[in-house]
Amino acid sequence: MVSTGSLVWTSIRPLLRTFLDVGAGFALTKANVFPPQAARGCAQIALYIALPCLVFSRMFRRSLPRISAPSHR
Repeated sequence: MVSTGSLVWTSIRPLLRTFLDVGAGFALTKANVFPPQAARGCAQIALYIALPCLVFSRMFRRSLPRISAPSHR
């Protein structure tokens, strides 16, 4: 059986990574290392390119030849 601590760590780890990324972006923007115009461009790339690619890759785990091959199930 899996311990409670292991379950909690497994569920908190992605949130921690997200908060660290947001904090790093905030700090870089406040220090004027990453200007707001660049942040806007990165957000558009993430929204219009990276996010659809991620959704597509998560929806279709099988390879294309396996999807297109006829199946008699």
